[in-house]
Amino acid sequence: MLRAPRLLAPGVDALATRALSALATRSDHGASELRDDLVEALRTGIQSFDCDVLDNTLGEFHEQKISSETIIDTYIPAVARLIGEAWCSDQMSFAEVTIGSARLQAIVRDLAPNISADTVNPLNTASVVIVVRDGEHHTLGAVIAANQLRRNGISVQLMIGAGDTEIVRTIAAKDFDVVAISASSGETVSTVSALIRSLRATFDKEIPIALGGSIVGMVDDLQARTGADIVTNETSEILQLCGLATQPMHAALPDVRG
Repeated sequence: MLRAPRLLAPGVDALATRALSALATRSDHGASELRDDLVEALRTGIQSFDCDVLDNTLGEFHEQKISSETIIDTYIPAVARLIGEAWCSDQMSFAEVTIGSARLQAIVRDLAPNISADTVNPLNTASVVIVVRDGEHHTLGAVIAANQLRRNGISVQLMIGAGDTEIVRTIAAKDFDVVAISASSGETVSTVSALIRSLRATFDKEIPIALGGSIVGMVDDLQARTGADIVTNETSEILQLCGLATQPMHAALPDVRG
């Protein structure tokens, strides 16, 4: 039986929840699978200080034979939307949204702790690095995106909270097939462009660079202005860059406005 996570997941900040609704607005493909009572129960569980409440809710998902994939791809984004709406309407406190978003991320980690490219598809060698730069506060979307890619046999490295120098050094030392950068609307185009230029200067071969996050849709001509190969918040498009076709998976790269 699934158990509620007791500790806050690292790297989650309350500021991220201001726009967690963006994760769920791209999850309409799974709306028909959602049970409103379980959405509400999960929301209540992550807000409760009594861990038994969340334990019981996760147990109900298990009893109803709702898969981990469905929980991650549909229920968690739906609850993230509720948290985002409650934050924006001042119905949840700073502490409540921090704890709630941390618990959602911890649930994602607990539901699929052992997924790897080798166990899903040992013949597939595609690899992706997802970058959430230093100073960014959103990580839930990156964790969900990584989970989805791994379920499709992609080897994923998450770099959360790293400075540009560390990002460039790490990526230059490894043989990634795709680099995915998450950028919030608070970042400037010039800083993102500078990182992409630095990355390209280190590549021995052409490696696609994808740009996602809440900066998408907030700034015009992002692809041309930053030098990214693709601007997207869809993990399905990242899979296509890896040479794999799939159905759209809409709870994708982090889209946090801040």
